[in-house]
Amino acid sequence: MFIYTITGALIYAFVGDEVASPALLSTSETVSRVTFGVALPVIFISGAINSTVLARYIISRAFPKSDIRFIHNARGWFVWVSILACITVVAWVVGEAIPFFNALLGVIASLFVSGFTIYFPAIFWFTLLKEGGWTSSWKNIGYSVLNAVVFLIGMVFLVGGTYASVLDIINSYSAGTVGSAFACATSNYV
Repeated sequence: MFIYTITGALIYAFVGDEVASPALLSTSETVSRVTFGVALPVIFISGAINSTVLARYIISRAFPKSDIRFIHNARGWFVWVSILACITVVAWVVGEAIPFFNALLGVIASLFVSGFTIYFPAIFWFTLLKEGGWTSSWKNIGYSVLNAVVFLIGMVFLVGGTYASVLDIINSYSAGTVGSAFACATSNYV
């Protein structure tokens, strides 16, 4: 949270309200090319990790008692590569077919990521990890206050982030800046 907050604050401070999407496009052309050169391998690796996890889940559910599950023969490799190719094609189609995909990611993040990373752990502490009651010692009272604050921050991200992202989609349609499906250029891009 700290790194993302500092990064967002610095970009906003130096670029202002008119931040391009993605923010790497807000710099000069040379700096944009260099930063994309550094960022793209990380983005591809992140996508590969997500695709691998999904493919592993599909294989373990589709072939629970088959040798294909272990991917140590030609059939296993064929199934593995086929599933990864299908996942990649579906992800690309979804990413390109939705003209406001960037704002949709904001809605998804505020609805789900805020819970899994911020307020669910606080709830879990209150329900699962408390030692002898959350008021049994000064240490637990301190952790209770900390987790209550974290929970409230998560609620602000949930409500505020969802509202802002939905409002962004509505405003984009009202302004006519939402392109069509599979269109490369909108007014947000350079």
